[in-house]
Amino acid sequence: SGVMLTNIQLFGGMDAGGMESQPADAGAAMAATMQKYMPYFMRGAAICFIPLTWNMPAGVFVYLLTSSSFALAQNAILR
Repeated sequence: SGVMLTNIQLFGGMDAGGMESQPADAGAAMAATMQKYMPYFMRGAAICFIPLTWNMPAGVFVYLLTSSSFALAQNAILR
């Protein structure tokens, strides 16, 4: 359940928006393109995270659960 909460945090936190501006040069254009595709990469990483942590000890999941819970609450309060 800690992994699922972490994934919810990743999926929910990425679409907050923010820096949508027009690039001025080639480096800024590349950064804008990378920023456009970063949410998709993070969603894929969140899904890949599940099998990687499947056999971890229960203490890791307790940590993930509490840490993610506090982070979700903090994000909800600060928005």
